[in-house]
Amino acid sequence: MIKHIVMWRLHEEVDGRSKAGIKSIFLKKLTELPAQIPQIERFEYGANAIEQKEQADVVLIAEFENRQSLDVYRNHPAHLKFIDNIKNFRFERRVVDVEY
Repeated sequence: MIKHIVMWRLHEEVDGRSKAGIKSIFLKKLTELPAQIPQIERFEYGANAIEQKEQADVVLIAEFENRQSLDVYRNHPAHLKFIDNIKNFRFERRVVDVEY
């Protein structure tokens, strides 16, 4: 089992959209992924509830059966489209893949 954890920090404003608007779009795009990528076994995500200086704004925790399933997810057209859709919204991304 692989637990894929991703945290993003978002810009305060992009193309006239506030951070709240950016988060809303970001989360909506995340909701679309599980229905399109069958290799996802578990999928949780959310926005940070308490603003503090060095915290991430959005987190994803997804689980995959094995590394091969994670690789399929990473290269899946829906995932690549998600990346393209949100790339201008974020200025930092951190990933941890835990195998257990």
